Amino acid sequence: RIVNDILDFSKIEAKKLDLEVNDFLIRDIFDNLSDLFRGETDRKGIELIMGMSTECQFALSGDSLRLEQILMNLISNAIKFTDEGEIVISVTAVEAKRDFVELEFTVNDTGIGMTKEQMSNLFSPFVQVDGSAARKITGTGLGLSICKHLTELMGGKIAVESIPNRGTTFSFTTCLARRVQDENGDEMLPPDEMMYKRALMVDDNPAVRKVLVEMLNLFTFKATAVASGREAQKAIREGIAAGRPYKLALIDWLMPEMDGVETVRRIAKSSYREVEDLKKIMLTNFTSQDEIIQRVGCTPVDAYIAKPVNCSLLFDTIMEVFGVEVNKTYRHERDIINTAVISNRIGGAKILLVEDNIINQQVAKEILENAGLRVEIANNGLEAVVKATKNHFDAVLMDIQMPEMDGYQATRLIRKNSRCKKLPIIAMTAHALSGDRDNSLAAGMNDHITKPVDKKQLFSVLTNWISQKELTAKPLQQVSSNCNVKIATLPKDLPGIDVAGAMVRLNGNQKLFRTLLLEFKNSYANSTQKISSALKGKRKDDLKSARLLVHSIKGMAGNLSANSLFIAAQELERGIKNRKMETLPKLMDEFSTQMKLLLNTIATIQVEEQAKSESVSDSIVEYIKEQPIIHELTTMIEDNENKSSMQLCPETV
Repeated sequence: RIVNDILDFSKIEAKKLDLEVNDFLIRDIFDNLSDLFRGETDRKGIELIMGMSTECQFALSGDSLRLEQILMNLISNAIKFTDEGEIVISVTAVEAKRDFVELEFTVNDTGIGMTKEQMSNLFSPFVQVDGSAARKITGTGLGLSICKHLTELMGGKIAVESIPNRGTTFSFTTCLARRVQDENGDEMLPPDEMMYKRALMVDDNPAVRKVLVEMLNLFTFKATAVASGREAQKAIREGIAAGRPYKLALIDWLMPEMDGVETVRRIAKSSYREVEDLKKIMLTNFTSQDEIIQRVGCTPVDAYIAKPVNCSLLFDTIMEVFGVEVNKTYRHERDIINTAVISNRIGGAKILLVEDNIINQQVAKEILENAGLRVEIANNGLEAVVKATKNHFDAVLMDIQMPEMDGYQATRLIRKNSRCKKLPIIAMTAHALSGDRDNSLAAGMNDHITKPVDKKQLFSVLTNWISQKELTAKPLQQVSSNCNVKIATLPKDLPGIDVAGAMVRLNGNQKLFRTLLLEFKNSYANSTQKISSALKGKRKDDLKSARLLVHSIKGMAGNLSANSLFIAAQELERGIKNRKMETLPKLMDEFSTQMKLLLNTIATIQVEEQAKSESVSDSIVEYIKEQPIIHELTTMIEDNENKSSMQLCPETV
């Protein structure tokens, strides 16, 4: 992050920082930020609240990545300086027209605040709020300066208000193009029969109540908010008496006097028949779900959602508990890269992909070739050195952890070759910590991207480093199959797998996805036992081998969009790395559960494939029989005709 800040600041100083234009929704940015900072705020015990107003429905054009960068910086600072209370992020429209909108974003915290003197130079580079040698909170002092420049580039201004020991509010404006014709409200609307149902929001925090009522209103629900479990019971009784019962309740877990679990228990025990139809969703802290599930027991809770609440996830969860099928494809479609644009810029570029795992190889190859790039694979660092020094490549994507020779060693050897001094080498690894980027740069690499591969980040990095002037090859053309025999369509939902996310990563290639799933099962069916044995072993390298295997599974789970397994593997790998032996049994149990779920899902797909194989074979036979020349040849062979008697015209051949 420090390196990125310095690079951005250098570009700003040289007036070389340009804005990009892409289509986006504020709602998607807020959902990304809530997911990004959920763990950090939960660890500090503070509430992160993302205001989801009607402005979040605007279809906009502008530099969404830079806008998100500003918000990330402000939220990160707020978390640093807030030890208790809450951080509230909101957006309002200063001016909204058909083709233009000016938005104001605010980030308000209840942290330590600042004096007027501290605020006077806050947006100057390398200035810290606490500049003393004994300061507890570190940083470069560049973030806010960069935010100021980015805001001004986007036609806005940034300001700050603060009171010592009372908190701080940052606000900034930005001007963006609006695409009213693309504002499709149907994306988060329930079916007609579910519209305008009554919903009850139960939370002791007024800011959370306000935000969640706004979200429910976006979904057309008629929402009422109360501050405690007792108030919730009263509201439910009054609703039933008035003939307008609530159909949905969002109930916070941590409330004084009566917590969420007890609230649900008392509601469930009431004698009103209408309560049986009330769907109850528990709002939880990220780290407390296991504890809640243990406490809930037989209490009728329909679903759990972690705070801060992700708007898209809330809608999907509500639809799920009501048994309504949701088409999630539209959200992933906004993440689909326009490969034609990429192909026009760097199509034909020859990429050396250095990766030891076949699944990761196939995923990356599919992404790159779909954008017209040419890919050659090296299976380890040693192979990479030989290929890079003997052939011409426009860029190298280098994995870090590999047998024979790791990515760091390979990069250092490649750099010793005089013709490879300026060859762009980009680390592509499941390591996502800031120190890992530093290690990559120190080894002589130019940049660093994380796995599972995000296509936007991948192509952004490649277009930044590949010299378009030196490209001579034409873009690789995709070969489409004209075969009329179709592969069976994958189900929209597979236990343990985000199918829509996987399809975006693999450009909708279901055949490849099936292949990758089967390869995962073949390669890692016994991995749980191997890892368990290694963790119990007493040899020096046992922990190392366990960690490497978990690391490999983590990377592949990410590429397959097996998100629960990815998280479980990530936590287990971290536990092994930090030698937290007392936590390993619990982490291993969760990992085993998620592995079993994924392997069972793959086994189910195999069974279905086998069951359908006969009908598919019959279809192929019928297809063949319909072709006149093949039918004629078959008849001749069956009648033992002499091959030389067959006269085939060129057109037929």
